[in-house]
Amino acid sequence: MSISHWFRHEVTGRLITILRPLLYLAAAVWRRLMFRTVFIAVTGSHGKTTAKELTAAILSAHSRTFKSVRNQNSGRLLPLNVLRVRPWHRYAVFEVATGGPGALVKAGRLLRPDIAAVTSVGSAHRSSFENIEAIGREKKSLLGSLRGKGVGLLNGDDPHLGPPWNTAAPVLRFGRSSGCHYSFTDSSSEWPRRLQFTLCHGGGRYQVKTSLVGEHWIPSVLASLAISIECGISIETALKTLAAVLPFDARMGPVLLPCGAIVIRDEYCGTPESFETAFQAFSEARAKRKILVAGDYSDSSAKIRSRLRKLGRQASKIADIAVFVGPSAHHSREAALREGMPDEACHYFTNPQAAAEHLKSLLIAEDLVLLKGRINQHLSRLIFDQVAPVRCWRPTCPERFLCDICWRLGLSRSEIERIKAI
Repeated sequence: MSISHWFRHEVTGRLITILRPLLYLAAAVWRRLMFRTVFIAVTGSHGKTTAKELTAAILSAHSRTFKSVRNQNSGRLLPLNVLRVRPWHRYAVFEVATGGPGALVKAGRLLRPDIAAVTSVGSAHRSSFENIEAIGREKKSLLGSLRGKGVGLLNGDDPHLGPPWNTAAPVLRFGRSSGCHYSFTDSSSEWPRRLQFTLCHGGGRYQVKTSLVGEHWIPSVLASLAISIECGISIETALKTLAAVLPFDARMGPVLLPCGAIVIRDEYCGTPESFETAFQAFSEARAKRKILVAGDYSDSSAKIRSRLRKLGRQASKIADIAVFVGPSAHHSREAALREGMPDEACHYFTNPQAAAEHLKSLLIAEDLVLLKGRINQHLSRLIFDQVAPVRCWRPTCPERFLCDICWRLGLSRSEIERIKAI
């Protein structure tokens, strides 16, 4: 993103904030004019972006499809995306997020989806809700906005997504249980292998192959397949397209560095659940040397010392080398050392730039690295600095988008592309 692009982005953002009521009204009217387009809404505490990307990829192979831009999933950006839909779009796929009670009801009234899917309920935005049951009710509330012939799709394995459902539309479930309309068996995902499983639907069994890393993506994959099938796409066509879709940026997305090391980027979402699933996938991975580069959690009620010590204990069990980053990262190192991790294999840096310099001398070909943190730490810079000097080293950053598209990073597009998604 150039400085001029950033300036236009800032000015546009301020104008949108001022004109927000008019923007919402215009989007609501525009949605009703797009009556030939099938509107699809995907929400969930985890996996909604990946579900949206997979769904859009499958549907776009069949007909012209719009998908909401990156993580523009709430507030003023949702109506802006509705206004981007055109009459020639057969499908429009939206990722929808909540920032507090009632947000999904408002989003649903705007979108009036023909299909609504919920991938999971977790601790994201927990500070805005009384408890996790309240988060579950919020997620399910999206189904109340389904149009007359709409369909709801829910994760049947999530205990917080059970009935009652505030909709007269049929509600189908996906998950491990044989009682689900879309169920699965025989799942595996041990790096360097990618996620695969057997889909059971309509009396048939189908082999599902993906480019994703980790079995925790199964709800997202099932949601995308269920949406596509409910849209009339054949299972065979959906599976063929699905296999070629790469992971979305910084969601367990493997990239190859020029030095030959492979980094699994998972630095966008930092909830406790996302740490658990990433660590599970990393612990099962096969590699000559496994290196964890970790920051801090988000959406955690635990005190910083407690949660970082837990991080250190977990690191000692899954990694050969650990690099902890952040102003309180010493707590993680101390906990890892107490668990028996060798002193020479355990490092911490309060400054992200110092951590990046250390990685330059540490990483070699065939290393497998898990980069795990939360978005405001912007640990992406540690990886981009392996290619060319990064200009921005602010300890924290208020921006909620990845460094990949930020002009402050200081890297050209060709330099950024030297880090190849695989």
